[in-house]
Amino acid sequence: MKTLSREYGWSALGVYLALSALDFPFCFAAVRLFGVERIGYYEHVIVEEAKKLFYSVVPIERATIEGETDAAGGGAEAGEKLTDEGASIWTQLAIAYAVHKSFIFFRVPLTAAVTPKVVKTLRSWGWNIGKKTPKAAK
Repeated sequence: MKTLSREYGWSALGVYLALSALDFPFCFAAVRLFGVERIGYYEHVIVEEAKKLFYSVVPIERATIEGETDAAGGGAEAGEKLTDEGASIWTQLAIAYAVHKSFIFFRVPLTAAVTPKVVKTLRSWGWNIGKKTPKAAK
């Protein structure tokens, strides 16, 4: 990337950001296709384990925080409903972002391959981008 930046300037960053902007929606779609319900189940398990850990460290009555749902008998039904709904949008976005970031090993070489062609095209349109190759002396 450093070499691309020196040779092609800001256009290398522009190509990288454009590829990133194209990549993230595909990652989000892949997460959605993987199964929102399946991700929601794991999200629920992780949240419940985090709550258990928190309540083991901080001795607060769970019933007062959860609005007395366990005492009224509605706690189990509410927990089942959470797993059926699927993952929250924030969890989906976080997983999609993690997948997107893991694809950096594909985006950087693709940027290196595409940038010279993009710069050549933009130069042919009259844009003054990057370092120009010196002409041979006559």
